[in-house]
Amino acid sequence: MAAIARAVRYLQYAGENAQRRSAHHEAIDHFSHALTLLSALPETPERTRQELTLHLALGPALAIMRGDAAPEVVQTYLRAQTLCQQLGESAESLLVLHGLWTGYNALLQIRRARDLGEEYLALALQRNDDVALVEAHRTLGTSLFYLGEFVSARAHLEEGVARYYQQRDHFRGAKRGEDPGVACLAFLVSALGFLGYLQQAQQRAEEAQQLAQELAHPYSLAFARYRASLHALFCRQAPAAQTLAEAVLEVAVPYAFPFYAALGTAVRGGALVRQGQSEEGLVLLRQGLQGLYVTGTRPAPHWLVWQAELCGYAGQLEDGLRLLDEAQLQADTTGNYHALAELHRLQGEFLLALAAERTAEAETCFQTALTVAQRQQAKTLELRAAMSLSRLWQQHDKHAAALALLSPIYDWFTEGLDAPDLQEAYALLQALGRS
Repeated sequence: MAAIARAVRYLQYAGENAQRRSAHHEAIDHFSHALTLLSALPETPERTRQELTLHLALGPALAIMRGDAAPEVVQTYLRAQTLCQQLGESAESLLVLHGLWTGYNALLQIRRARDLGEEYLALALQRNDDVALVEAHRTLGTSLFYLGEFVSARAHLEEGVARYYQQRDHFRGAKRGEDPGVACLAFLVSALGFLGYLQQAQQRAEEAQQLAQELAHPYSLAFARYRASLHALFCRQAPAAQTLAEAVLEVAVPYAFPFYAALGTAVRGGALVRQGQSEEGLVLLRQGLQGLYVTGTRPAPHWLVWQAELCGYAGQLEDGLRLLDEAQLQADTTGNYHALAELHRLQGEFLLALAAERTAEAETCFQTALTVAQRQQAKTLELRAAMSLSRLWQQHDKHAAALALLSPIYDWFTEGLDAPDLQEAYALLQALGRS
């Protein structure tokens, strides 16, 4: 028995060392072997505690190599939760909550993920754990973003960034997934972009990538580059999105990160479609999304909306509408509403493109998109919805109404005025007769 216990300790040490080197396949082998050996030892509190430690080490490695939504990842954290309850361990409960949040988030159980984030924050506050509070604000901020609560998401993510920089040295060394500072910054990019702060979003995107490079942490770097590539696509900067997507693949492929390899491929495809290379781009897009589903990740509404938009660029409008219908169903099921305004706006655009006489239906879609964006305080999406509606009104000689709608929304923006959306809005205002 003593020999088995020594072997378990050695394998645990070897696995932790492998994690520090980002050799996650090796770490999985060591931790799994240790758990197998551990099962031969008598059941004692010490064995239970060691099993908990091994599961908490195994979970992040599995998530990195097989995807956050992989069944074995969720099962690992559920087992760890049971062990925590047996031992009454609150510190380890924080790690379990984070692992479960990651899994449920990837499985698109967004409301459940939000609840776990709130539980995580409450426990971190109860323990007065400054390090855990960074992760807590990251988890809750991310879930709120997906729910379409962008203002609250921004507040939590900015709090996470501030706390991270106050105690940055605590986060050096082995990582459980992405570095929390990088994660807060990278999701803050999207929150700021949706809220209309495009220049601040770009600055945060660069900051996230720089931090990941300074940490020399490949998984965090792949994550930061991916979120930056999404922001570039969101801002309709296709060449920049392509460059960033290729940079994601430069990390994800050699390190065998399947989740980010799939996402990098999908974004690269999307960028190519935006640049007129529809056939090649759509092949890569679908290849990337299929790679996601292989990891257990479900087709998120925002990916379906994004795919629909790109189908529109390629002239595949019927396919686009079908994807938007699927996205609506998924959004209603999961609570993932952050792309809802774009969903309705694109429905209107596609309906008009297919049949010019469907004006009333398209106008309803644009009005719905505008209402959703205003409710979510998503100024960039509000601007897009207002432009779509204003163009429709322009075609029906409602210039005054279009001008009255679009002018105050455009005038709200004080930064990022050279962004394509803002330039397009300015040109439309001039065409409507704004002096």
